[in-house]
Amino acid sequence: IDGGEAFSSILAAGTTGVTINAPGSHVVLRNLFINGAGTGIDAIKVLQAASVTVENVKILGFTGQGVDWSPSTADGILTIRNLTTSGCIGGGVSVVNTSGFGRVSIENSTFHRGAFGVKAGGLGIVTVTDSTATATTDGFLSSGAGAQLNLDRCVSTHNTNGVKVDLGAAARISNCNISTNITNGLRIISGIIESYGNNMIRGNPFNDASTPVGQS
Repeated sequence: IDGGEAFSSILAAGTTGVTINAPGSHVVLRNLFINGAGTGIDAIKVLQAASVTVENVKILGFTGQGVDWSPSTADGILTIRNLTTSGCIGGGVSVVNTSGFGRVSIENSTFHRGAFGVKAGGLGIVTVTDSTATATTDGFLSSGAGAQLNLDRCVSTHNTNGVKVDLGAAARISNCNISTNITNGLRIISGIIESYGNNMIRGNPFNDASTPVGQS
């Protein structure tokens, strides 16, 4: 589906905007505005696909996720470029596989208001670059068995937690600005956060970077 230069829209009040259930297929969503009007369920829900590309898409006002990747089949690929989600109560992008790994790359995207900006859930391997999470509970979240979250050149600010890891998951951070979050810069409940030593993590009430200032 390509909205073209007109930037077409989908109104999804009380329902799901786009459901993808296409085993073995390659699906592209491009140049769209998907509006849940505050009552939509999920903007984009992926049940099965070999690959999905989401490019130049704006999502607003859903009770669930902006993008819910939850296939039961193994080793699919999700590619996201230039995505904006706002007011998705369940979260911006959620990646959870029940069989095999869900491999996801996200770049140049913005996530505003909701439970999280990006979540790597069970068996999700998610790489996020040049993206921003603001005004969420968990800016970037890695939570679940086998979950891996890689962040490079990302900004997490004005969230409750900048980066959070739970349920034995892992996160790796490089060149990130994780500053002035409401409670925690880095929140580890169960799992590990690996740093490349070049991040700015400052101005958070708890779990800030150690000295030298701005390094972790």
